Amino acid sequence: MENSPKRTRVLIGSGAVLVLVVALVTALLVTARDHTSKGPKPISTTTTAPKSTTNPLPTSTTSTKVPPTPTAYTWSAPTKATQVNPSALTCPSVSLCVAAVGNDLFVSTDPRGVSPWKVELAPPGNHGFSAISCPTVSFCVAVGDLIYVSRDPAGGPKAWVSQGVPPQTLTSISCPSVTLCVAIDSGPYGLLTSASPTGGAKAWKLTVIPGQNYYLTSMMAISCPTVSLCVAVGNNGVAEVSTNPTGGPKAWTKTLIDPTGGDIKSEYPNTLSTIDCVGTNFCIAEDGSGGIVVTSDPTGGPSAWHLYTIPGMRPTEGISCSASSICVNGATVPASFSPFVMVGVNPLNGPSSWSVSPSANVIDAVSCPTASTCVSLSQDGTVQVGTAS
Repeated sequence: MENSPKRTRVLIGSGAVLVLVVALVTALLVTARDHTSKGPKPISTTTTAPKSTTNPLPTSTTSTKVPPTPTAYTWSAPTKATQVNPSALTCPSVSLCVAAVGNDLFVSTDPRGVSPWKVELAPPGNHGFSAISCPTVSFCVAVGDLIYVSRDPAGGPKAWVSQGVPPQTLTSISCPSVTLCVAIDSGPYGLLTSASPTGGAKAWKLTVIPGQNYYLTSMMAISCPTVSLCVAVGNNGVAEVSTNPTGGPKAWTKTLIDPTGGDIKSEYPNTLSTIDCVGTNFCIAEDGSGGIVVTSDPTGGPSAWHLYTIPGMRPTEGISCSASSICVNGATVPASFSPFVMVGVNPLNGPSSWSVSPSANVIDAVSCPTASTCVSLSQDGTVQVGTAS
């Protein structure tokens, strides 16, 4: 009998301990749940575009895939390479660059060295070249008042074969492969396409795009990163986009991608004069007033394009982007015309993705065959090679 009360107290004490343990575990679980749901949010790396409040910039789809990359280049001293005012430059590799300068085509097989650039082609008469596209080191197409194709760009004049005279001057061209070239025709405001660029004049077909007008929506530059995507840009912030470039007028869709232009006073603020697309998920275009327009979905319509500016900078024509979404371009300060180089790492992330550094000369054209090497041509005909640092 005397032991009964003790047993009762022991049983009561065990129950209390059990209740306390259960309560403690429950409290810990609730605390962990609250900490998970109410903890600090991850910091966003997306920069909001100052002029694109309706279309916020997307998070870069390539930022997690790109290895550590430099934000600047060390540029070689300027050396004379071509005549003044080059109109186009393309470097399909670090061992081949082709430049259009007036009536001549210049070629270098050693742009990083001291070997001189050579005049590979100088057609008779006053026939200027305005654009070049070389998808590989063994295939180049140069256009302007004429069309010339070469399977050996550094092989001398005989290696370049005339494909006839276009309806009007061709101002831009993009060839994603040896089986497709698309050029902008300045006359009937259309496109000249060919699925067989070496097939002579008959292999080039004219597509007149409805609604094209010199003062309103004429195209000025084109980029075709693949045979199933081409984007042409021009006046009044309009782009023509196609996933079937040889499919005729109905295969092209008119899209307003730059409604207002940049922040620098300009007579034609939203005239887009240059574009470069890498793959099907990245395009960047620039207008005449400092505006930069980017997208990760070129066929997504107006809302998929995003406009921002680099304050005080006016990009020059001829932006070039490598496969790693690193873009390089020349720029000037309008008030002083001081030259600069702009380098953007994942430009989808907005203004903060760009770094700006002084340049020896005003850059007219630039081409980056790799993320670590860029070649620039300046107004005075000098060349500089930038090496990633």
